[in-house]
Amino acid sequence: MFQNRTGKYFVAIDASYRSDYSSNPTPSAVLNVVGYSLVNGRIGFKSDSFSIFAWARNLTGTNYFEQLQAAAGNSGLYAGVLGDPITYGLTLKFNFQ
Repeated sequence: MFQNRTGKYFVAIDASYRSDYSSNPTPSAVLNVVGYSLVNGRIGFKSDSFSIFAWARNLTGTNYFEQLQAAAGNSGLYAGVLGDPITYGLTLKFNFQ
């Protein structure tokens, strides 16, 4: 199954930034989402027949809103969609050729 055991180790890091923005078409100080930065990373090994890597998202543990919303009908209710917390995992892939 593992005919070619040669491969490469790798490390990958990416970052993204989102500036402040209004999540509502009508300007409102309550519905402005504060800007935030996210950092994600991977480390692993890849060959022609398999790959394995550990990954993590939101490495810095940034607390952020993806969106803020006002409820319909002028009820005064506001809701926020929270961003993902620190998330991590392990991925194993096999290539059957």
